[in-house]
Amino acid sequence: MTLSIIAIHFIFRYFAIERLGRIRFFEKWYLFGWLTIPIFFGIIWTITVYTLLPPTEQTSRSLEKSLMDNYGLNVSDALYVGSHWYSENGDGKGVKVWNHDHILPMTIMGSLIMTSILVVSYYGTKSYFKVRKLMNEGESQYTKNLQKQLYKALLFQSCVPLIFMYIPVSLFLFLPIMDNIDNNIGNIATILYAMYPAIDPIPIILIIDNYRRSIPCLPSCSPKIVEEPSRF
Repeated sequence: MTLSIIAIHFIFRYFAIERLGRIRFFEKWYLFGWLTIPIFFGIIWTITVYTLLPPTEQTSRSLEKSLMDNYGLNVSDALYVGSHWYSENGDGKGVKVWNHDHILPMTIMGSLIMTSILVVSYYGTKSYFKVRKLMNEGESQYTKNLQKQLYKALLFQSCVPLIFMYIPVSLFLFLPIMDNIDNNIGNIATILYAMYPAIDPIPIILIIDNYRRSIPCLPSCSPKIVEEPSRF
């Protein structure tokens, strides 16, 4: 749901930047339509996880040592869901084979993530070129300086979800395909994911002068421009 909300945020941001009146599609009853998208994503993800990736005897055996070594927890005392890419073939020799049962659910989950990434990439790119064009518009130095600040803020804000959301979540879900990863990657992904809401507004606060001036310890990036009153 969070990933889909980020995608909707980028659509809203582009509509606001292009200034063609399409921001009206986020008002009144349209807003409820947008809110159904994260709910739909959440329902599909939940159904996929709980119906196609439930706890199994093989998965429990593979998690038993890891849970005890890292958390001191018996697998029988834990409730979990998740993929198990490899399983033993049952000949008693410990040979691992590909678990085809988990291809479908992971494809569904990967498609949901990729949909969000494509939307963010598409509207983020369009916003980038739109703001870059706006930098050359405006007659006053104040307007040009503000567009330049927005341009820089957009670049940084586009990188934040990539670093703190998409990369760690994708690695967390799909690195187990290699069947040889560090268990700490799950902890790192969780920490980065939790940090995202706090990190996201920081580029705006640090780059846009109107916000920087409200924080005494932060100097302004550019001189404050004051328009002289008209003599007529």
